[in-house]
Amino acid sequence: LRMKTMVDFGAAAFALVVLIGLHTFRGTLQEAFPINHHLEIVVACLITINLARSRGGLGVDIAAALTFTTAALTLESGLLVWVVAVGAWVVGWRGISGRGIALLTACLLAYMFLRFGYLSKGLPVLTDRNSGYLLERLEPDQIQQRFGAQAYWFHAYNVVVSATSVLFAEPQSGVFIAVRGWLQRGPMVQLLLPVISSVLTTALMVWVALRSARLRAFDDTERYFFVFIAVLAVNAAISYAYTKDEIVSPAGAFYALAAFGAVRQLLLVSGHWRPRARMAGTLLLCALAALWTVRSVGVHYKLRWQAT
Repeated sequence: LRMKTMVDFGAAAFALVVLIGLHTFRGTLQEAFPINHHLEIVVACLITINLARSRGGLGVDIAAALTFTTAALTLESGLLVWVVAVGAWVVGWRGISGRGIALLTACLLAYMFLRFGYLSKGLPVLTDRNSGYLLERLEPDQIQQRFGAQAYWFHAYNVVVSATSVLFAEPQSGVFIAVRGWLQRGPMVQLLLPVISSVLTTALMVWVALRSARLRAFDDTERYFFVFIAVLAVNAAISYAYTKDEIVSPAGAFYALAAFGAVRQLLLVSGHWRPRARMAGTLLLCALAALWTVRSVGVHYKLRWQAT
């Protein structure tokens, strides 16, 4: 994030706690690997958006191709690097040139040929992993027994809930934990805090996007939003086989970037509002910042608990 004013700084501070507090980020840290592969994909996607916002040149195009190759050969979700590059190019960030996009597309086609042609590696099947469904987690044999004849329904469920998980913090890894907690009379404050903060933040993003569309304004705020939508759509689509918070961690990172743009826009326009409206906007932003700060502190608690 390029911070040039105090408004930018305030919006960036908000985006930082969103990034860390989102449940998709926690999943990039808590698995027992020296370096979590899902975190590598998040870093690769952020490298790509920085390359797209650079001054460009042959070196940038080559760096983008190397980033894609490294990410794609690490995890399937590394293909999102191509989505980030193309999305950034479409909205006007041309640090990765048209030549660079063509190079990335050639790398993507080579990956497809290598995987599906030369190595004959197919797509995941129902029996590969356990996955969440509604209020429970299903083992592979349970998934096969319940959805073997209607796999398309299970795949559609995974895609939809992967997207809503980023936008509304529910469900998480395919399980509606807030609903399950309410049915089991669990600690509702703890369960509802992520949902409320995510719903309000997503609503703020939608308001900013609709306002910009009405005013026909298009700057970095809208660019972040549209790239996030592209990443979210594809990230959810590649989660069709099973749901896992870590898989949508790249979309979670771009959700934080979109939050930066939305809060920055709110801070800029609220100065022209009437006093009561300005006070309401201030209170909303303070409440959101507090909620997300609690969520980000919770990441450290979860990691220390798991280590113990």
